[in-house]
Amino acid sequence: ALFYLTSAGTFTVSNSTFTNNTAVIGNAGAIRSGGNLTLTNSTFTNNSAAGNGGAIWHTTNSLSISGSTFDGNYTSALGDGGAIYLVSASGTATVDNTNFNNQNNAGIDDGAGIYIDGAIGGAVVEVNGGGFSGNSATGNGGGIAVSAAGTLTVGNTSGVTFTNNTAGIGGGAIYNNGNSPFSVSNSTFQNNAALNGGAMLIASAFASLNVSNSTFTGNTA
Repeated sequence: ALFYLTSAGTFTVSNSTFTNNTAVIGNAGAIRSGGNLTLTNSTFTNNSAAGNGGAIWHTTNSLSISGSTFDGNYTSALGDGGAIYLVSASGTATVDNTNFNNQNNAGIDDGAGIYIDGAIGGAVVEVNGGGFSGNSATGNGGGIAVSAAGTLTVGNTSGVTFTNNTAGIGGGAIYNNGNSPFSVSNSTFQNNAALNGGAMLIASAFASLNVSNSTFTGNTA
């Protein structure tokens, strides 16, 4: 990683650009964080990792991302989270008015844009505004993938657009294997594709899904 932040630290990034950074071994091409991380108005382009999180790998403490762009970040081996891999976070991790574009490809695994692991105490993530376009995962979740301990809310205060995302297995836009309630509001799903669940795949038998004021057009499975 270009930057490494321990759990005791606070890291604020604004109006910055991260391009062509690589983690040859391990996680996070640009930022690996265990502290309190705030990102605003920044751009991450063509960053990569051999492990998880092509641009960012985050755990333990708070995460806030707003007004930023992730473009062409990827994991090159067995990694999840082409752009962002989130293990856990205190409180709710927020991603606001941020765009994930152009094949943030998660190697041969899940979550081309964002992978929500939640393995340590559970990760709660809220995504509002912005969108996911043209991202591709060879596994599950072309836009977002959620593991068993993760919790995801989409479009609660501002809708999110998912267009032309693909997954080789399930959930062209969103794959959710979380056991918590899952809600999608005010959002648009258009021309996403996967083997199962062109727009979304809910894989957990314990999850509940609430969809409101959202549009689904031209998604295929």
